[in-house]
Amino acid sequence: MSSFTRYVAQSPENARRFHEHAICDFIDLLKKLENLKPLEETVAQGKAQLGPYMKVMEQVTDEDSYLRVSKIADALGEKILYDISNKYFSKFVHLTSLSIQANRTPIW
Repeated sequence: MSSFTRYVAQSPENARRFHEHAICDFIDLLKKLENLKPLEETVAQGKAQLGPYMKVMEQVTDEDSYLRVSKIADALGEKILYDISNKYFSKFVHLTSLSIQANRTPIW
């Protein structure tokens, strides 16, 4: 079971915090998309939809807007397993990494 799943299942406050974290991710996504001309209208609509949600944020602050899965894993007693898995997945499973490693032309 993932650390986020266990975190959310622990309490209604954790579930709310996870959803607030998702809103922060959506804000970041919109920031990355806002300079793409074909998506200007879509980005503007997304920002407009965020207004009511921003007013009801309870746990997100300017200093603490993101959940760190490494901290959650540590609190769940799974820090070592998380660290090992994260290192493995970042280099051998993540799609970007796989595209680089699948390159058939030697790079050195």
